[in-house]
Amino acid sequence: MLRVLGPLQVDGPDGAVSVGGPVPRRILCALLVRPREVVPVDSLVDAAWGNAAPPSAERTLISHIARLREALARLDAAAPVQLERSNGGYRLMVAPQVVDATRFEQTLFGVSN
Repeated sequence: MLRVLGPLQVDGPDGAVSVGGPVPRRILCALLVRPREVVPVDSLVDAAWGNAAPPSAERTLISHIARLREALARLDAAAPVQLERSNGGYRLMVAPQVVDATRFEQTLFGVSN
């Protein structure tokens, strides 16, 4: 389960899954705001570092993405979460029932994703 209503929390079948420090958490949040959509690299760099992006930001982003993939692989295999490279950005492929905000929208508004 990916919980974004409140502090970011990633839960696997055996409990909480660490996704790392503030930078990878910001990257994951930027992807979760637009699930199943391509988020451009520039947007992810901005989410991660804002105006303080290091010169190596794009290379460092790739490292953070790799570690996020490893962390997300520890989630429930019945509803896998995949972090894909696509069209100049990254896309978080996640079933709607895995993200608490999406479940909330579906329950409250009858929205279907």
